[in-house]
This record gives sequence, structure tokens and C-alpha cells, in this order.
Amino acid sequence: MFAQTGIGARINGMANTGVAVSDVWSVYYNQAGLAQLTNLQFAANFENRFMVKELSTKSIAAVIPVPRGTFGVSYSSFGYSLFRQNRVTLAYAMPLGNVISPGIQLNYFYYKSSKTQNTAMVLIPETGIQIFPIKNLTIAAHVFNPAVQKITNTDSEQIPVIFTFGFLYKFGTTALLTSQIQQNSINGTSYSLGIEYLLLSQIALRTGFAGNPTGTFFGIGYRNKGFGFDLAANYHPLLGYTTSGAFTYIFNKKTDAN
Repeated sequence: MFAQTGIGARINGMANTGVAVSDVWSVYYNQAGLAQLTNLQFAANFENRFMVKELSTKSIAAVIPVPRGTFGVSYSSFGYSLFRQNRVTLAYAMPLGNVISPGIQLNYFYYKSSKTQNTAMVLIPETGIQIFPIKNLTIAAHVFNPAVQKITNTDSEQIPVIFTFGFLYKFGTTALLTSQIQQNSINGTSYSLGIEYLLLSQIALRTGFAGNPTGTFFGIGYRNKGFGFDLAANYHPLLGYTTSGAFTYIFNKKTDAN
């Protein structure tokens, strides 16, 4: 639960295959992706997991470029009145020339159970890298919880160490293909593949497939200058549908990353 992936409707529509993507929601997938963003950005996302309101997540994020890199901040809240988990993040990424970009992030997790009056909090680091060996190709790696942190007042409850490796390839300016494999110390190995295709200059269609857990993903996005709106849905064969929607605004937008 502490590794809250699945945030950001654009990446949701590509099966949450975000390790090699450069996007405002890279704060949840791979902070190295922030290094390619050169404009101030703000985004908000809502996810309704399996169409159960008690499993919904509300998130906001911002990208703040500075002369020597890019900062990212975010806040998310998962759950309902009897159980709630909040997450606050601070990230920084910096391009090292034109070939490599590293990123790092510190996460503060806090959760509270109103029924039992139990609370817990923990700080978890994560770090990632993106490499650009040739034009249009990104290779990326990311690790969540490399320090093997535990919940501060519950030693018996583990927080997973998650390592992700993947790539992204852009077919000109009209399409991209991205794939990743992820090793979770608790849930084992998973894999995913995502595709984005620009049907028109302002409309993007997305799809993706994932294994462990198995899922089929779909999404659509609209862009007009700095304004963006994304919708996504995925289907789990046992638990049903999860839907998400996101709003993004990029200030003084001139170019896209990926």
C-alpha cells in the first residue's frame, strides 16, 4: 500500500508503465523524469479503485524548474473516514549533459485508523535514473525504499523494496511504446507494456497490458496549449474496473517531453 503507484491518468492508461516517462506524475514512478520538464506545471488526479469509494485516491502534484534542475512536490490521500493514508513527497532531478538524468525523492507517509485510534508514520527514500543512449530511446531504472524502512511503531509490518527497469521508444512525434519489469520484495515480479498514439495533434489514445496482477488498460487525453485532461480505465478479471481522471496545466508551454 505504501508504494502508491497508479497515480496520474495518462500513465494509468498505459498500464502504469511510467519508469521511463517524463511527466508531472513522475513523482510517483521515477523522479528522474522530472529533469526533462522545463516549465512550471500543476496537476490534480482522482482514482476510484474497483469502483469502491472507500478505495479512492486524491492527488495533487507540481513541477518547479530551477536553474540547476527540477523540483517536484506532491500530496495524495487514500481511503475514507475509518482509515486514511496520506503521502507528501519532495523530489529533485537534474540532467547531467544530454545522456543521463538522475532523480531522488523523500516520501512522508502517515496513516490513521479511526476505528482503532492507531496511527503510524514513516519516511521512505526512493531514487531513479533515465539514460538516453540514442535519439528517441529512454532506458530507466528506479528503486523504492532502498533503505528497507519499516513502519515506525509496527515492526511486524513490512514496506516493500521495489525495483523497476524499463524503456520508452518514441516513433517520431505521433506514438510511443513503453515497457517495464518490476520486482517487489513482497508481491514478486510484474511486467507491463503501454502505448500512446496521437490520433490528432490534441487527442491521444492509450492502451496497455499488465501481468501479476493481470489487467487491461485504456485511456484518452486532450491537450490544448498548456491545458490537459486525461481519462483512464483498467479492468481486473476478478475485481472489476478502476477509473481515473486528471487535470494538468503547464505554464508558458512550448515543447513536450514524452
